[in-house]
Amino acid sequence: MEKPQPEETDSRWINFGRYLFTSKIFDYIEPTDENRGLDGELWINDGIARMAKENKVILKDIEGNWMTTGDPMNYLKTIITLAKEDETFANWLKALSAN
Repeated sequence: MEKPQPEETDSRWINFGRYLFTSKIFDYIEPTDENRGLDGELWINDGIARMAKENKVILKDIEGNWMTTGDPMNYLKTIITLAKEDETFANWLKALSAN
């Protein structure tokens, strides 16, 4: 499900768009009207869901924090969060905030 609200799913999994496919995926993402998502867009998630009904699809857990960067404010928050973890940038941020 694309961007569900918390009450719309029990899953706490997130797909952040990193994939490794065999050429078999192309059997499931043909651009027909029936295979298109919202606004006629061809969505890879729909192709993966169709493929999973007939083939093995493997998901990989990762460790760490996921930060969205899809809008300017969250992009900036992500940059600042990561910069604070790097000594060079952290010192620069401290000096900047002292001014």
